[in-house]
Amino acid sequence: MTTTTKNPRDAAFFAALALLEAIAALGSVPNGHLYVRLMNDMNINTYNQLIGGLAAGGFITNDHDLLTITAKGTKVAADFTKATSKKS
Repeated sequence: MTTTTKNPRDAAFFAALALLEAIAALGSVPNGHLYVRLMNDMNINTYNQLIGGLAAGGFITNDHDLLTITAKGTKVAADFTKATSKKS
């Protein structure tokens, strides 16, 4: 899903959800590998803040730089995908 917003808070929210969905799709991913995929679209400070927020909120774990989605994160990602998917 592509979302365009001018509100910085909304932008951070959607960026965090995008990260959560990416980690959910991968199951787990080395932190640096995920950032390399995003480095043209997001600076390292923003990325680290978002990853830190997701970890602090219990949506992911960051164990020795391996990002893994938690049950809480899986539920949020699934709920968001369900809420935003188009019905046929």
